[in-house]
Amino acid sequence: MACEEMVFWAGGVLFSLTSIMFLLLKKNNESIASINLLVNCITIVSYAVMIFGLGTITAPNGELIYWTRWLFYAGSCSLLMYETGVLLKKSKTTISEMMVSNIIVMVTGFLASYTIGLSRIVFFSISSGAFIYVLYLINKKSGRKSLFKKTIKWYITLFWSMFPLIWLLSPAYSMVLNAYWTATFYLILDFITKVLYGLFTVKKS
Repeated sequence: MACEEMVFWAGGVLFSLTSIMFLLLKKNNESIASINLLVNCITIVSYAVMIFGLGTITAPNGELIYWTRWLFYAGSCSLLMYETGVLLKKSKTTISEMMVSNIIVMVTGFLASYTIGLSRIVFFSISSGAFIYVLYLINKKSGRKSLFKKTIKWYITLFWSMFPLIWLLSPAYSMVLNAYWTATFYLILDFITKVLYGLFTVKKS
């Protein structure tokens, strides 16, 4: 068993438990808890795919690159963008832009992880540009200011920005981190951006 496989098992178990938690929280806030339940369920499937090593390529240093996570992020994070847009009182047009831009971020993130050479740099650049636009849409003023809205904006800006930083250090790019530590940091970020964020929005909205 590869070291990172243990991390994937931990992620699968963790998000299975948190899915049950959000299922129970539907009694308190059905609409927001339901979105977070779906996000957690998609994440379970993502970790299951990585547990069985489906869809991997080998980096020049021999470490595995688990590129499928980005395709599942396209689904789970788009739901989070919808939730965030609703909570921030964004217009339907802006919410649609946030969701589509997020899909572009994740699909090009997958392509950057899957390809090599110049194409990897090009796709990462496109992904980064789309991500900056997502952050712009989130932080753009809409409606009345509140501590709740401000917290959401800073939370997403801070923790979502760590994903591309981990990617740059991962076997997909500079190979500073091995597959185990890459998986570990991604799991921590998944927990922060999905579970803790979901708990905050369910309780405070």
